[in-house]
Amino acid sequence: WLRSPGNCTGSSHALDAASRASLTDALARSTDTNEYMVDIEAPAASECSFEYTGAATRGLGLSVNHECFEHVHEDVWSVFDFSFWAEVGAHPGNKLALEGGRPNPIKKWAEQSGLAYLQFPTSHDISWFEGEGKRNIELLGRRGDTIDFTELPRKLQTRAVAEQLGVGGPGGDTYFEACGSAGEVANDPRLGHRYSMFVNGNDDEPARAPDEQEYAVAHAKQMVWSSIALRADDQLRQRMAWALAQVYVLAEGGVPAARAREAEAWVNYYDIFVRHAFGNLRDVLMEVTYSPLMGDYLTYKGSISMMRSGVFPDENYARELMQLFT
Repeated sequence: WLRSPGNCTGSSHALDAASRASLTDALARSTDTNEYMVDIEAPAASECSFEYTGAATRGLGLSVNHECFEHVHEDVWSVFDFSFWAEVGAHPGNKLALEGGRPNPIKKWAEQSGLAYLQFPTSHDISWFEGEGKRNIELLGRRGDTIDFTELPRKLQTRAVAEQLGVGGPGGDTYFEACGSAGEVANDPRLGHRYSMFVNGNDDEPARAPDEQEYAVAHAKQMVWSSIALRADDQLRQRMAWALAQVYVLAEGGVPAARAREAEAWVNYYDIFVRHAFGNLRDVLMEVTYSPLMGDYLTYKGSISMMRSGVFPDENYARELMQLFT
């Protein structure tokens, strides 16, 4: 709900009195301190006679404590990281704009007009954004919210972003080392045969070359696996790793849908078996146990002890560990 000073004027909406009263009460009770908007949830025992989360009340204005609250789409003034959606192969219009010599339709708002917001085109159906589009961008907060810079995604905690946002910090060396995957090395685009890595700048052709065809992000892990497992010189190690992976199984169907797209998490898990192919079982079990993917798959991530929760913890993984894994 967008908020503005003074009572609402000229607002007409076919909404029954009981529903208005329930929403007005929820707005009055809200503790949301954002100066631009208020997010509320209709109380479970409210008198609302409509689907509050739908479009039924958009445009409705309610006067509460000398303020006007207008019901708008849930993402008005939401702050997202659009970095991925601005890439050539992400938004369908980006490639067409590049080929036609037109500005990138996602970047142009900032690059040409200096704006920090994106105007959703009226020619597009809103379902385009609420469906595939919204799954590929990360919500950071709302306009007017105060957020700790260190709680932003790591990829946004850069010096350039800090300077743009006016983030201050302590003196001295403000850099730190983040733990990467075991044996991880930096990408080197000069080696060619990139996995859909878009390079802007020192490249003869800014669009994808024939060996950089589009692919589904969820398939990236299979591409990396087939490139290494079938071609590496240490074939005995690779085959042993494959055998171990058939015992300590993960599957996309057993984890949240978004996890299927996280290629690094999956190849990191498989590397456990590559590293310990000729090692000891204890090391394998320890790393499998601490894997975030396994925590999702066998449902023990976030499990709480009986002493704290008063109920038995999730023992799914413990059972599998004794029945199948050892």
